Amino acid sequence: MKIETLRLAALALGAAMLAACGGSSGAAPAQPALDSVPQEAQVVVRYDLNGDSNPDLLTLDTTQTPFRIMEALDGTADGGAVDSTAVRRGQAIDPAVSDALATYLTQSTAAGTETRLDVVDQNGNPFTVTIFE
Repeated sequence: MKIETLRLAALALGAAMLAACGGSSGAAPAQPALDSVPQEAQVVVRYDLNGDSNPDLLTLDTTQTPFRIMEALDGTADGGAVDSTAVRRGQAIDPAVSDALATYLTQSTAAGTETRLDVVDQNGNPFTVTIFE
């Protein structure tokens, strides 16, 4: 499955979750266009970015090191999500996580799959990142 299809599906799921939990439907501040980064340089991942024990959904720009956040949906305890793109866009993810993802992505031939990757962040905390290819 193409990254764009996964990204759109993830965003649609996030929007549905946001609407279901009463999230805001107001327009977000203007942001750089997603198509400014080539589709093949984007990856959608799920992991607990903010340390609240709820998985977050991210679209990452893999052209920069460490990878940078393009879009973000923060998972909530009730299974919903909050769009945090306006706050997180352009932020670098943990360098150790970025390195692990980069290594995996350069060696992977598993297009169209969902892969779980066990990683350790720069503080030594282990967790799992799900990669949607």
